[in-house]
Amino acid sequence: MSAGTFDEKDFSQILTEFSKLGSTHSDEQLNSSYLHLVSFYNDGGRHNYSEISNLVFNIPDEDSEILAHNAEKLLKICNEDEEHKVFGDRFGKFLDHINLAIQQRDFIKKNVGMSIQNNDRIARRVALSDRKFNLFVRGVEERLKKIVSEANENKSKIYSEFIAIMGIFSAIILAAFGGLQILQNIFNNIQNIGIEKLLIFSSLSSIAVINLLFLLFSGIAKLTGKNVSSCSCRDNQNECHHSIFTKYPIYVWNNFICAYMLIVGALGYKIDYKEFINVYNYPSIFSKGENLFFVICTIGIPIIFIIIYSVMLKTDKRTDLKKKKNNTEFLGETL
Repeated sequence: MSAGTFDEKDFSQILTEFSKLGSTHSDEQLNSSYLHLVSFYNDGGRHNYSEISNLVFNIPDEDSEILAHNAEKLLKICNEDEEHKVFGDRFGKFLDHINLAIQQRDFIKKNVGMSIQNNDRIARRVALSDRKFNLFVRGVEERLKKIVSEANENKSKIYSEFIAIMGIFSAIILAAFGGLQILQNIFNNIQNIGIEKLLIFSSLSSIAVINLLFLLFSGIAKLTGKNVSSCSCRDNQNECHHSIFTKYPIYVWNNFICAYMLIVGALGYKIDYKEFINVYNYPSIFSKGENLFFVICTIGIPIIFIIIYSVMLKTDKRTDLKKKKNNTEFLGETL
């Protein structure tokens, strides 16, 4: 093959034409590229590795593989060409440079891809750490708010309990001194006071003290938010339908006992207590109608009260059971 029939071209032009050869090129096109390179080498030209690398890095991977395959064909043609066999080393280096550029490109792409993956992984870890930190900060803020809220609640409880304690002691002192004063007045004049007057006066005084204490405790309970009733409706934040017998049984019983003493004392103006103390008067004690009425009242009143008390308790229990049943049916329908 003779190289003198081709115009002289620089290596960049030769490389550009050679890169345009596809996988389905003709022998004439391949021979043309071969002769251009032979002419270039014959004139003392030296191919630049930078131009080869620039070409390989800027063409698709498939085209670079075709480029290397065509370079192998050029080397084979050169080895078979006795006239230009001397340029075999040049064509071999040309092929080596193409393969080296391909390997460098693949290595760079691989490391760039790994770097991108590492960066993505680091970015995800940073985002996860940021979310965890935000959750931690939010949790700390919530705990601090809870601590502050609990501190405020404890502060309010301390104030309310202090008020309650002061109120209780005030009520106890008032009741104690009032009761002592009443007892002192009674015992000072006990010889001049009849039993009926003593019962009436002491029962009225007891009723006054009991109701005064009850009012004081109820007022303190409202101020402090406490519950003084025996039922747990207020603690469970339920509307209370219970009667006073269920809510305040001690209060009811104390008032009944005092009222019972008051009635017995009032009946003392109609009967003589000494007749009931002397057992020898029992056969004729009921000959008087007022004595019979007194016995009926002293026995019947407690019985009637106990019956009323029991009926009211049972009524409240039935109301509670009915209310609980209605709530259960409502929950069942909701579910």
